[in-house]
Amino acid sequence: MMKKQEMAISVFEAAERERRHLAREMHDGPAQSLAHILIRADLIEKTFDKRGKTRRSPNCTS
Repeated sequence: MMKKQEMAISVFEAAERERRHLAREMHDGPAQSLAHILIRADLIEKTFDKRGKTRRSPNCTS
């Protein structure tokens, strides 16, 4: 009986370690890249908005 409990605890601990590993990997990988893209897109949008208010593009027809 004790062996089954030890084995169950080992399996649970291994699954928990893997869950934490995957969470770190997701945070450091795709989530961080997406956050960077969103920040850059916001910066570009603000830059174009600011420039659009101060001068017009020569190609603008309106």
